[in-house]
Amino acid sequence: NNQKKKKTILGRMNNEIVGEIDALKELRASLYEKYLTKHFNFELLAGIYTDFLRTNRSQVTIPGMISLYSNQFYTTYFLGTTPYLATVLQFNKNNEHWINIKLANDDFVYKKFYGDFISEHSHNKWIQLPTEYDHYFQRIKNDFPEHQKLYYYNSDKDRIELKFKHPRCHDDPLNNKNFIITFEPGYPDYEEEYN
Repeated sequence: NNQKKKKTILGRMNNEIVGEIDALKELRASLYEKYLTKHFNFELLAGIYTDFLRTNRSQVTIPGMISLYSNQFYTTYFLGTTPYLATVLQFNKNNEHWINIKLANDDFVYKKFYGDFISEHSHNKWIQLPTEYDHYFQRIKNDFPEHQKLYYYNSDKDRIELKFKHPRCHDDPLNNKNFIITFEPGYPDYEEEYN
C-alpha cells in the first residue's frame, strides 16, 4: 500500500515536472521568436551604414573619403553613443579596384537561409540574398547608383557582404571603383576617450 502511494506521488510529481519543462520550452521559443523579430532585421544594417556616414560626415562621399587615405585604415564611427572601429581596405583583384568597408553588425542576429551556395564562396557556405531583400538596402544603394548590386549572406560566419561593381571598372579602375560593405561581428571601441 505504501509502495502504491509512493508510485502515485512520484507519478504526479513527474507529470508536474514534465509540464513545467514543456511550459519553459514554449516560453523560451516565444522569447526567441520575439528576439529574432527585433534583431533579424536588415533595417538595422542600413542604420549602421548611415551612422558610419554621419560620424564621418566631413568626407561627403565614400569615394572622397577613400582618396584621402592609404590601402588600409581604421576610422571610428558611433552607433548611437557607442564607438566602433571600421576597417577600410583597398585592393586589386582581376584588374579591378575594390574598396571594402567593414562595419560591426551590432545587434543583428543571423538565422539560417536555405538556397544555392554561390560558386566563388561555396566552400564557405555563402548564399546570395533573394531580390526581395533589396529594398532594405535602399539607403546604401543610393550611394552607388551606377553599380551592379549583389548581396551575400553567411549565417555560419555571421556576415553579410553587399557588393557594388562598377560597369566600367576595367576601363578606368582608379576612377570607377568597386565597393564591398561588410557587416560582421564587432565590439565597441573604448580604447580612446570620446567627448
